[in-house]
Amino acid sequence: MALTYCGDKAGMASLDMNRIKRIIADNTGQDFQHHEKQVEKQVEERIKNKCEMLSYATNEQLKRLEDEADSVAIKMEEHRSINRFWVHIDMDAFYASVECRDNPELRTVPMAVGGNSMLATSNYLARKFGVRSAMPGFIAKKLCPDLVIVPCDMHKYIRESNIVRSIFQYYDPNMFMGGLDEAYLDLTDFVGQRIFPVKCKRIRYTGDCICRLPLIPSNNQNISEDAERVVIICNRCNKERIAIIDYIVFGTGLDDIVNQIRFEVEQLTGLTCSAGIATNKMLAKICTDLNKPNGQFYLEADRYKIIDFMNSLKIRKVPGIGPKCEAVLKSIGVEKCSDLFEKRAKIRYIFTNLHSEWLLKVSLGLDAWEIDKVNNQKSAGIGRSFTPKQNFTELCQILYKLCHKLIKSLPSSRIVGGRSATLSIKFATFDYITRCKSVDFVIQNVEMLYPIVEGLLKKELGGRHDAVI
Repeated sequence: MALTYCGDKAGMASLDMNRIKRIIADNTGQDFQHHEKQVEKQVEERIKNKCEMLSYATNEQLKRLEDEADSVAIKMEEHRSINRFWVHIDMDAFYASVECRDNPELRTVPMAVGGNSMLATSNYLARKFGVRSAMPGFIAKKLCPDLVIVPCDMHKYIRESNIVRSIFQYYDPNMFMGGLDEAYLDLTDFVGQRIFPVKCKRIRYTGDCICRLPLIPSNNQNISEDAERVVIICNRCNKERIAIIDYIVFGTGLDDIVNQIRFEVEQLTGLTCSAGIATNKMLAKICTDLNKPNGQFYLEADRYKIIDFMNSLKIRKVPGIGPKCEAVLKSIGVEKCSDLFEKRAKIRYIFTNLHSEWLLKVSLGLDAWEIDKVNNQKSAGIGRSFTPKQNFTELCQILYKLCHKLIKSLPSSRIVGGRSATLSIKFATFDYITRCKSVDFVIQNVEMLYPIVEGLLKKELGGRHDAVI
């Protein structure tokens, strides 16, 4: 069993997983390998316990549980809604694409954004070598010796994210971001109000200069005779750039409207995005991955087509089913979402009611998770990766800066304050802990927040001699 590496990102198909895992194993320290073995041991123990539990199940028990699951499924079906148009939009390799846009030399080489200790993302050329987010840069270099690593520029990414957000808000004022690079939009009202096609001005570029995006592909130079041509000498490369200005019409259908949104993103930012269109948020997010990069997938609002779609879907493609849950499910013969329904009795036997009903919802293609809209956001967080440190004073300095950034971010999240603070720590041994403390007052500033989390840090480190974070 191997839980360390997962090549499920877009652009990572047909990878030599054995080679990648071997390189990772050869270039990680004893602490990491020990941690991974401990995780695998825990999962194997969990699988063993679940299988042992299942061995005591009688046919009568499983039949009763199957009947229970069927009754629950009938009630779930009564609440199925197929009259909403949900769209999930994901910027393609966002941080990497911003850097490639601003530096044309990066567009034709494998590159990643981050540092030697951790990568934030990689472009699609780098993904072909197995380089992905949340991977140490030094290991990525072993997978791809020619990899170019560019440092993060969060101010730039936030600026671009705000531009993209402003586009989305026109189509759904109540849209909400799942991060800087993804958004959920309910286009139901907008589609209902769209009566006429829309004609949009389009600017693309050709010529010797490749600094500005979007470029007209060299293999598709089909330019209308009516298009306006403006010749510009680029200030950066001193080469000639030709702006081709014409118009494009988008129809009234849902597919057309999503195409228009993606078009506007590319026109304003020079960046591409992909979209998934479905009747709920979970399905829309799954669909986004199917035509990446720079594409979209529309899953029709038809119950039978939705269930057929889910039946063929691998369970790992479902948001919320991670490698550990996947390993347990596979141990009882669950590979695809159709198996989630077929094995519903066994799942109900070895999982909690809450978890088993969540998996049942997934199998039916129902919205199995809720996301708070930005105006109902209940929590806010911030994190940072850094080289291992043991000095308590240094750690407190980092903690104070994080507290300051978090408090500063609250107005944009429409959060006044909170009554609990959570501190998550990842040690150099790769152990991960989370500690929380509730208070009887509203935490609204750094002076209130910092002493709480400093106390949590001090308490945790006090019981771990020679702890390195």
